[in-house]
Amino acid sequence: MASGPWPASRRPVSAWFRDHVRVIGELIDFIGHHVATSLTVWLLVGISMALPSGLLLLFMSVAAIDDVWGGEPGLAVYLPASTTDEIVDGIVAELRSDPGLVEVSVVSPSASLASLEERLGDLSAIAADNPLPITVRATFSSNASADPTLARVQRLEGVTQVSSDLAWLARLKALRMLLERSTVVLAVVLGLAAILITFASIRLVLASRLDELFVMNLVGAPRGYIRRPFLYLGGLYGLGGALVAAMLLAASFIYLEAPLAEFLDQYALDLEIAGFDPIFLASLLASGGLLGVVGSLLASRSRLRSLEITG
Repeated sequence: MASGPWPASRRPVSAWFRDHVRVIGELIDFIGHHVATSLTVWLLVGISMALPSGLLLLFMSVAAIDDVWGGEPGLAVYLPASTTDEIVDGIVAELRSDPGLVEVSVVSPSASLASLEERLGDLSAIAADNPLPITVRATFSSNASADPTLARVQRLEGVTQVSSDLAWLARLKALRMLLERSTVVLAVVLGLAAILITFASIRLVLASRLDELFVMNLVGAPRGYIRRPFLYLGGLYGLGGALVAAMLLAASFIYLEAPLAEFLDQYALDLEIAGFDPIFLASLLASGGLLGVVGSLLASRSRLRSLEITG
């Protein structure tokens, strides 16, 4: 049966706009009559999007901690409180003579205790006497070789312990790299999962409307017109899933806030979830909508091709 262009004449922009509004209204009504199915799709898509999004925020937070650090790593040399001034001066002179170390300073036990009480409150009830050691601090220069310096400092007279920022900075950088690559892997895998979830859901909707699709094809409706409701439905599924992902992330941050703050406090860092802002939320919604449209497009193309619908 031959058919010409459908609709036969070019429609004004107002008619095109009204048609899109009509489609959206019908889809909202459809979702209202299939609440359980829609909630299931939103939850599945939301979980798929929440995992890589959460890892991305964690990566951004770790990167922010690394950026806040910003300076060169340092070391701390601990000496017994009874150490004589001559030994302390000798260690300071030795450290200052090392070209790999800069900004050498001495922190007395009283100064260390005052700094600790500033963070934790009065500690006199815990310890009557000041148990803190004398601390000599230094910073590695940018071209320093840390291992030989640490080994030499540990052999100095009177030194009981030497600690360095290098170990936890190395762990931080390794964690940052791990989170970066894990985010990419999960984003690809679970992004495909979100597309497949939408794909399967739209195929079920298409299967329930086969008679309507055949009639629209017989009267000459173009393929784009037939696809439009399903693309909108896929977009709504994706947007709903992105909203669920945002709520899951917010709930997770609220639940984890206290232990995370306590953990970071051990390193004198403040809890700050980097990146969870309006720009991130807008990007999350846009990504969800795009994934839903892609899944819907694949489903509609597959179904319409199998029905040999052209136009």
